[in-house]
Amino acid sequence: MIPASELISMLPMMAVNLSYAAMCIMLGILAMVVGYKIFDKLTPFNTADILEKDPRAVGIFNAAIVLGVSVCSGIIIGMACN
Repeated sequence: MIPASELISMLPMMAVNLSYAAMCIMLGILAMVVGYKIFDKLTPFNTADILEKDPRAVGIFNAAIVLGVSVCSGIIIGMACN
């Protein structure tokens, strides 16, 4: 068990690490949204129009985009935060 005095001395470092984690999460979400918007502009079709016709196909396509962008941005942001 960790003594209370040692635990109290660790609080500032824990707060810094928590703030880094929160900052990286917000940056990751922002990168995911921006990446999706850029990819949506590069595609020759409008996903909003196709979503009305066949929501399953667009849902699978959007899930693949979000997964790919989140993995790439997570690796980049994770490397930058460490």
